[in-house]
Amino acid sequence: MGAITHVLRRSPELKNAVYVGMGAAGAIWRMGRGGRSADRTSELRILMYHRVSPRRVDTYTTSPERLRMHLRLVAASYQPITPTTLLRAIEERLPLPDRAVLLTFDDGFLEHYEHAYPALRDAGLEALLFVPTDHIRERGDERHAASIPYTPLDWTHLEEMRDVFTIGSHGMSHQKMTELPRATAEFEVSRSKQIIEERLGTPVSFFCYPFGTLTAYDSELEAVVRTAGYKASFVTIPGPNPDEQVWAGGALRRHGVEPLSRFALARVLDGSSDVVQGMIRTRRVPVEA
Repeated sequence: MGAITHVLRRSPELKNAVYVGMGAAGAIWRMGRGGRSADRTSELRILMYHRVSPRRVDTYTTSPERLRMHLRLVAASYQPITPTTLLRAIEERLPLPDRAVLLTFDDGFLEHYEHAYPALRDAGLEALLFVPTDHIRERGDERHAASIPYTPLDWTHLEEMRDVFTIGSHGMSHQKMTELPRATAEFEVSRSKQIIEERLGTPVSFFCYPFGTLTAYDSELEAVVRTAGYKASFVTIPGPNPDEQVWAGGALRRHGVEPLSRFALARVLDGSSDVVQGMIRTRRVPVEA
């Protein structure tokens, strides 16, 4: 099983083929049931994007053209919700619409300003952007930028993109919270929220665990997140989020998006790929998220 998941992690092309095969099997199964859909329409699906670049940086890089194709699919065939809609659903225990999809982006790459922001704006969609505050630079601070292993956003970018992105916390140092001294983790959870609120002048309601795997958070950290005043936390474990989980706001599941075809992305959103994604993402994956 470990060898299979390793190959799938490293080969988006093979993973696309697996999703296509599972989708075809699902279509045959539905035909056998009189055409009834297997879609879990009442459960929120959350997509997580990482790198958005014309150059393939890693296996989780999505090209700008592929991202725009994904956004067209979501807008045409699903019910994209805004972070504001999610917050209201949590606070008022409101059901989300059928086929609800939330878009999220992690880490605060300059690529998010250059490629994701215009794509979302042109599509009329909104998304969550989770940033580690230690990585966000002041405009013109090239020395700080050089200390980060990628080209990061600056605070001016975040201010400019607020018509599309709701900014959430990804901690401060982008380290796995469970591997930090607990006092340090508590400080990062609370202080990152304060920094974003002070710089942007808006409440921060959402926290995303760096790396987001099963070993990246625990029940004690969930309590820390609540005490700090966040309304919901996010992980990078695939699967649906039924209304009860959304209302609780704890460890909301997200599907890590890769350069998937239109058909393969549809299989992610209708649940056909949950088993495959679960094999891959619940194992320890050496990639930033």
